[in-house]
Amino acid sequence: MVDHKTNTQLADIYPQDKSGNFSGARRTLAPSIEVTPSVDGNEDPHPPLLRKLLKEYAATGLPPAYIAKDNTGGNHAQ
Repeated sequence: MVDHKTNTQLADIYPQDKSGNFSGARRTLAPSIEVTPSVDGNEDPHPPLLRKLLKEYAATGLPPAYIAKDNTGGNHAQ
């Protein structure tokens, strides 16, 4: 790459090696947080942010803007 005003070389640009990039060799990442199982066995099924939002909705007295998905697999839109 060359700056056309000063005619100085800014960087070397090489074509992408698509076959080498496709090889699938990827570095592994260490987990960023450690997940510990619940001590009392009473795990909350909601993630922390959703719990916070549900708590805020409960404080307003309005019903939550979250409807739990029915996991029975049936079609309820009859």
